[in-house]
Amino acid sequence: MDSVDFVRTTLEQWRQGDGDYGDANDDEWEADGGVYNLAGRLAETANVNLTMPRLVGRQTCRNNVVASTASEYYKRAIWYPFLDCTLQSLRDKFSPHQLTLLKLVALVPSVVHSYEWTDIVDSCRLYQSEISSEEEVRHEYKQWKDICLRMAPADRPSTPLQALDIVPSRLVNIVTLLRIFCTLPVSTCTAERAFSAMKLLKNYLRNTMTDDRLTGLALMYIHPEVDIDVSNVIRRFMAMPAKARPPRQAAAADAVDTAAPPAAAAAEPAAVKRRRL
Repeated sequence: MDSVDFVRTTLEQWRQGDGDYGDANDDEWEADGGVYNLAGRLAETANVNLTMPRLVGRQTCRNNVVASTASEYYKRAIWYPFLDCTLQSLRDKFSPHQLTLLKLVALVPSVVHSYEWTDIVDSCRLYQSEISSEEEVRHEYKQWKDICLRMAPADRPSTPLQALDIVPSRLVNIVTLLRIFCTLPVSTCTAERAFSAMKLLKNYLRNTMTDDRLTGLALMYIHPEVDIDVSNVIRRFMAMPAKARPPRQAAAADAVDTAAPPAAAAAEPAAVKRRRL
């Protein structure tokens, strides 16, 4: 949360055009190592001149901001809109409600030693309809923290999903809070990766893909850290019966199995030929 506040404060200072000391040279756009100067050096390497485009009074299809220099034009037409869009995205993504939910990270065993009960009490009050009394949750959190601290640091789970596998069933409220934390898109990248992967996997050229194939491709894309033994996959595919294989592979396997010399093929009945086609 401190990192988010730092980034947001820095962007707001850039948007105002002043640094910590109110010096014009401290402006991120106009400074020696600022954005405009870096863009100018890149343009020189590409033999491009940064000039202000021609402005028309009734122009509506592109930026028509009033400026006297090229630096001022691009600052108003590109730099300020970019900062405004980024700041608005940060406000939407890390709203006070989202920051309150992020405090549930105190339940993750790998970092539980860095938090206390007071750090998650606001999150528990937000979901008080889903859990028991606050006092009971506090006792369960203390038990859960003791369990995590007794584990070796290398054996402590680092994600909420892994923590759900080891949490005792008697800690009902901790289980509920961990499940809530796992379902929050702000708490895990897996849910957002799934939506990003859909448009890459399920495109217009693959609109007849089955659910099993789409699930397998999505899991491979979302979890690239999982190593896949290609030889093991081939052996499992070869061991599958023909009916369990996808239609195209099964048809190809049947065609290979039923292949015969030309003389024998002429004597085959018509039904067999239709099946091979």
